[in-house]
Amino acid sequence: MSPQNEEQLAKFFAKAFHEVVVPVIEDLKKETATKKDLEEMATKRDLQEFEERVNRRFDKIDDRLDRQGKTQDSQEQKIRRLKAEISSL
Repeated sequence: MSPQNEEQLAKFFAKAFHEVVVPVIEDLKKETATKKDLEEMATKRDLQEFEERVNRRFDKIDDRLDRQGKTQDSQEQKIRRLKAEISSL
């Protein structure tokens, strides 16, 4: 192989390398998580703690609704008694 052919072949491979390999490496850099990304990611424990907090809030809301329902029931019973007493007069 002559030196000219070798030089042309080297240029061809260098150009092909820069057109194909370099963009792929840049894409990999974009897709690869950095240390900062890993620190910012939520862990399984974080998600479990969040779920527990949400469930506790739901429980509090349910308890409050139960208490309000009981209060309404007792008020309705009082109204019935008052109506009965008034109607008996």
